[in-house]
Amino acid sequence: MKNTENIKEDSTTKKFRLPPSIIMLIIAVIALVIGIVVPPILAKHENQHIDEDCKTASTILEAVRDSTNDANIAQQITRAGWSSITWTVADKKGVITCTNNIADLQNAVAKAVGDVPRKSKTLGTAVWTVTVTPSADGSGYTVNGAWTGAIGADNNELTTKSGGTVAQ
Repeated sequence: MKNTENIKEDSTTKKFRLPPSIIMLIIAVIALVIGIVVPPILAKHENQHIDEDCKTASTILEAVRDSTNDANIAQQITRAGWSSITWTVADKKGVITCTNNIADLQNAVAKAVGDVPRKSKTLGTAVWTVTVTPSADGSGYTVNGAWTGAIGADNNELTTKSGGTVAQ
């Protein structure tokens, strides 16, 4: 019986095991590689989202400019003296609102853009405001867009990128 037990012990396969220090070294190298590779990827991803949000802001600006060519909307803006359209976020949806109860202007912009949510974290709580001001002589309108409240970004740079004009 002893011989059989000795044979069983000798024939069992021995498992290869790495010492704990080698395992810790491998984990540290993997963590280092992840720490080096991941941040630039995340930054690039966020920059793409900022670009997409700025394109949407530019589309809103153009929709407002186009809307001032509608006689009904132009008359409402002139009567109110000015109007502004804002693009904010509520419940992860893009929300377009208009001052002075000019529903036709708000609807025209919403139709052009829709409920576009913000994609970037940087612009998550920021507000894109497009202001329409009739000229003093009644010959046209000044339409300008601007970002406010961006987190960790230059509002003026974002405004320019979106087609708005930075106040001097």
